Amino acid sequence: MTNIWIMTMLKTEFAAFVEEQIALAGEILADAKVSKRDYMSGGKLSVFLALHRVLQGKPTEQDLGMLRLSEIL
Repeated sequence: MTNIWIMTMLKTEFAAFVEEQIALAGEILADAKVSKRDYMSGGKLSVFLALHRVLQGKPTEQDLGMLRLSEIL
């Protein structure tokens, strides 16, 4: 029973981390200045949105390919 609680907690914490990273990348992209950070943030946003959909149980085929989960699932 304890192991299930630990796994749930880890998943919850990881989901919160993913959501935080999505928000941070979004803030950088919302800034009116254009810089190299925009391109990096766009890449991070793509990865973290894919992770978010996987954690929600609603991944796209592109998400699975990007994260190489199609080889595991």
